[in-house]
Amino acid sequence: MKLDLNDYYPSSNLARLYRTRKRKGDDDRARISAAVTLTACEHARLSKSNDEWLNPTLLGAAFDAGDVDKAQELANQIAVEGPSTWKLETTLADCRTSAQLHEDPRRGELLAIIVQLEVLLPAKAVTATP
Repeated sequence: MKLDLNDYYPSSNLARLYRTRKRKGDDDRARISAAVTLTACEHARLSKSNDEWLNPTLLGAAFDAGDVDKAQELANQIAVEGPSTWKLETTLADCRTSAQLHEDPRRGELLAIIVQLEVLLPAKAVTATP
């Protein structure tokens, strides 16, 4: 992540891993890595990247950052563009895990966005939200 701040992939799961580990300083590390990932994803979008994993990574990064406004904005975009464009089925499990790692009320707001996104999936792809 530190070698190329424009490359979103190396930091894409780091915030979630730090929050899960819960060692001293991990909350700050998670916050920073989530911000780096979000920024790198936005940079890639502005650069018109054709990476098929950019949108799913961006959605996960919004959840990792606990950015409810960004997550809702992306959920609205998914509703317009369609879930397959966003590889939504494979991304929701990570979003759900990330949401659970935040404190309420943010956790509840993020979980509500997941419910909105689950409705967009075919019935067989939807998993129960805890």
